[in-house]
Amino acid sequence: MEKIMKKETEKEQRLLIWLAVIVTSAIVSATGVFVIERVLDSQLDTLGQETKVLGEQVELLDYETLGLQAKLLTFMQEQITEFESEHSVQKLAEVKKVKKIYNPLAGRYNSSMVESNYRFANTDSLPHGVTCVLPREFALYSF
Repeated sequence: MEKIMKKETEKEQRLLIWLAVIVTSAIVSATGVFVIERVLDSQLDTLGQETKVLGEQVELLDYETLGLQAKLLTFMQEQITEFESEHSVQKLAEVKKVKKIYNPLAGRYNSSMVESNYRFANTDSLPHGVTCVLPREFALYSF
């Protein structure tokens, strides 16, 4: 009987050890899950803060980009206006130069037509074989 009692006591001890191992494992596991959850929560908070900071930086960059685009547009408009102004002055000078050359030529042409009694301006008085009529006169330009 003692032998049987001893055997049952050994079984109880093994069962208690096994139970202790299971309980300890459960506690360690639960503690580990809690620790992991805490670490994940901390990381989530950190990522949330970083996301907020990055969002603010994106807004700032967008604002600065709009400002730079406005400055660039203003600069380009000023350059175009300056170019148009210089270009207009240059074109006016060229037009004056052309008028200065054109007017004497037009005057001589008109005088020649008057002297020839507009012979080349009328189809009836054109030389034989010529089919193209010349203009009667060219208007002079004023400055």
